[in-house]
Amino acid sequence: MRIFVGAVAAAFMYHHVAASAPPGPYARALTVSPQEFAQQLRWLRRRGCTLVLASRLIHDARDGELAPCEVALTFDDGYVDASTIAAPLLIENGAVGTFFIATAEVGKPGHVSVAQVQSLYAQGMELGAHTVHHADLTLLSAAARAAEIGDSIDTLQTWTKMPVTDFAYPAGRYDASVEAALAHAGVGAAFTTQPGRIGPRAMADAFALPRYRVVHGAGLALFRSVLGEGTNAGPALPSQAAIASIARARAEGNDAPVAELIGARLLQNSYPEPIEKVRVLNVPPATVAGIMLSGRGLHAPVTPDVFETDARGMAATALAAAPSVGEVDVWAVVPQPVPQGATVAGDLAVPTDRTVFSIAVRRGRQPSRAYIDAAWAADLKRRNRAWRN
Repeated sequence: MRIFVGAVAAAFMYHHVAASAPPGPYARALTVSPQEFAQQLRWLRRRGCTLVLASRLIHDARDGELAPCEVALTFDDGYVDASTIAAPLLIENGAVGTFFIATAEVGKPGHVSVAQVQSLYAQGMELGAHTVHHADLTLLSAAARAAEIGDSIDTLQTWTKMPVTDFAYPAGRYDASVEAALAHAGVGAAFTTQPGRIGPRAMADAFALPRYRVVHGAGLALFRSVLGEGTNAGPALPSQAAIASIARARAEGNDAPVAELIGARLLQNSYPEPIEKVRVLNVPPATVAGIMLSGRGLHAPVTPDVFETDARGMAATALAAAPSVGEVDVWAVVPQPVPQGATVAGDLAVPTDRTVFSIAVRRGRQPSRAYIDAAWAADLKRRNRAWRN
């Protein structure tokens, strides 16, 4: 098992991400505003944290492959704002989340619909079981307990056509008999509501994994307390005027104002992948944006999966920033060696760059499958391993 000096890993638990709190005695404390959530996502990126699905956090912890700062954001119960607010903000910031769904609540007022559950999965989010009726499993008979666990898993798998292996205890209530029932149902790991980091000690009981509860107005303080400021956060973000100037210099195409707007939004998110150009072409009836990235000289080492996740996040950010844009193409290039004396301009020129990554995202459609150059991907993995060691 590898041990990284100063490494930290944790799961954080949300309930509502909404502009106003719903009725209920604890609702305000459990409601984080969209602005607050976006600020938290930006802080995690500046801190240098790798945001992963809960299943990936568990896998990495078991295998001793945790990143220096690895974080899973989880959302309990399946409220409608999970789909309408939380997930879009995650996508806009190139992040992912795990959503624990109480299946009997799906379709009820204030909760996600079946279509929204399926959309969460299609957008790259993870779904975990949270019982059928949000039941306290410690108070049920063995048969009722098995049904709450098994039926919730079966329903989610029917909706998504994919395995569900993670679980979160309603109200954090569990005991040895509940853990045994989860193991019998094929669950791989379960989260409690007890605070604590993810590490070798926590992994000694995969059915009692800790999570930190994020409450209104206290998220950033919690992150700083658990994760520390770190050494990977890099320099402070430039001013808005500086961001606008950089975005203006990198804008191209016949709709430069829209290109500049998209560029500014991307730069605000501080992606590790350098943004070389943002080009917007408006040829009625279509408006297409292109985001060209550098495949070399990254601000921080990333894996091919993280690079693709960030590219999808950039496309989502561009579509959200510019309603006129119907398609976003994201690609990355690396320098191409050119023989001495070769022509590098004109129709028969030797190219000076090689495309190593590309993906197209159309508004209202699922993204196409990304193209990733195999040799370049292997080099990214090598650089990432070297950095982590």
